[in-house]
Amino acid sequence: MSGSLMHLLIAVCTLVLAGGCPASGDEEPPQSGSEVQAEAGSGKQPLRLTVKEAAQEEPAQEAEPFMPPEWVLAFPPKYALFPGNGDVVTLGQLDSLARSAAGNPVEEAEFGRWYIYDGEGKLLDGLPDGIHWWERYDIEWTERTRDYFEEGIYSSEYAGYTLYYQGEFDVLEVYDYDGTLMPEDFDPFTADKERMHGMSGEELLALAVSRD
Repeated sequence: MSGSLMHLLIAVCTLVLAGGCPASGDEEPPQSGSEVQAEAGSGKQPLRLTVKEAAQEEPAQEAEPFMPPEWVLAFPPKYALFPGNGDVVTLGQLDSLARSAAGNPVEEAEFGRWYIYDGEGKLLDGLPDGIHWWERYDIEWTERTRDYFEEGIYSSEYAGYTLYYQGEFDVLEVYDYDGTLMPEDFDPFTADKERMHGMSGEELLALAVSRD
């Protein structure tokens, strides 16, 4: 893994209780959490992920370039996530990139809402204001994240995982985006980084133009 692991962490999304920033492997950078003190006597043992350990991993083979579905390229949203289960998660509905750029009137706050489509482009769900897309798959995400935050435990998101940590990034627990608690020795930084993709509307548009 090239570069500093900590710098990589800063580039992923930290706790956003109201939900307003994209969250996944290629997401936009968020605010960083503050250093906190562990709750005394919690009994949780940290899983320390270090740059040295990551550097010892065998370099992964280069994966084939990810290609979004044609219907996403034809009508880019402001942001799109591809969890790997066949769904497509968008910030704003399809074609919201063009409509927002043109200043066209749209439903109030649409550009800040998350929408879920199936693999064929059928709209499955539109989440209310302030609801993070993770809650569509992990119904305990908000309550768990809020409870941990009150205990001084922060969250970051990486490659489709939510990492709960304290202090100098001592990882206590890792959850998959569907709410599955990962084993204690699971290291998301050496897991499959191609399992979830995120692309901005501008990236989707540029890709579509390059294919014409």
